[in-house]
Amino acid sequence: MPQLYFLPAYIGSLKYYAKLIPALSARYDVRFLIVRQNDYKRRQMLAHCEQQGYNYEVVDGGFNQLRFRLPLITPTIKHFQRIQAARRFLKTRQPAKIVATKVIAPHDIFIREALRQGVEVLVLQWSFVPVQRFFPDRLHHFSLFA
Repeated sequence: MPQLYFLPAYIGSLKYYAKLIPALSARYDVRFLIVRQNDYKRRQMLAHCEQQGYNYEVVDGGFNQLRFRLPLITPTIKHFQRIQAARRFLKTRQPAKIVATKVIAPHDIFIREALRQGVEVLVLQWSFVPVQRFFPDRLHHFSLFA
């Protein structure tokens, strides 16, 4: 069964995605993908997944604390580590689709690598309904159920 990963930014988007699991579980092996440093929001998402019995995986490469910080060098090293972690995950798991709600750091690296490897990426705009006249070339309609 093809794997579909939801990429939540915090507990709110995780709970939003969870509402879609019953409808999608007939066609996909639905899992959560937690890409975040070890902080309160990550622990909150992991605790919720464990309480509800959801399948999840954590990718945290590049979020570790280095002994000392050098401007320009430290962010470059962390950026490279995140790219390597994303590539390792995509190579081993080979997801069919990844669904996200944002494409900014740290998810941007992950989404970019997924697109390079041919994984279908869907971004759900769930807090704002875009108007066609503002984004005519960026509005596309996809169905996870097709």
